[in-house]
Amino acid sequence: MPSATDFGSWFTEHAARLRAMDAEQAADEIGDRVIAIDARLGVDVAEDDDADGGGDRELVITAFSDRAAVPLAKQVAASVTSAPGWKILALEPPQGWEFSVSIGDTELEADKLEFLPDPKTPYAIRLIVPTMLLDRVAATDVEEIAWLIVETGIGEELTSAISEISLGERDVGKPGQPISALAAYVATFRR
Repeated sequence: MPSATDFGSWFTEHAARLRAMDAEQAADEIGDRVIAIDARLGVDVAEDDDADGGGDRELVITAFSDRAAVPLAKQVAASVTSAPGWKILALEPPQGWEFSVSIGDTELEADKLEFLPDPKTPYAIRLIVPTMLLDRVAATDVEEIAWLIVETGIGEELTSAISEISLGERDVGKPGQPISALAAYVATFRR
């Protein structure tokens, strides 16, 4: 099994060639190398929006918010010591709450969301959304949408401290906390 160091050497050697590929091709090839180290890891390669190819292209080594895999994702990213034209990140960075998610024909604005701690499950939260939106989301998509919203907002490292995220309605008589307070709340988790 290859190591993080092996990946760093390989990436440095092939950085220019990978930089010239489209994002999907580069992600496939880089992803194969990262997955060979550990199947819990993955990559995200940004599109090359710089027409002349002179700017840095972003590569994120992700642990898919798997708390146990976060240290390895950081090690793999740190193993790339020289890669002109690339910006290598360990874990998806926080983007804040100024985005929306399309659910059917409805846009769910992230900065308008609230959350509640889940009293039944340690380190779990529930994002509060209108009932009409819950009716439009297939049960299999609910968890994926919830994780995507939280990881985008607070970043992958903090999200990895959460054990479970669900979408649900507001409890009668229980006010939710503003989504802007989620990072501070999750930062208190000691797992």
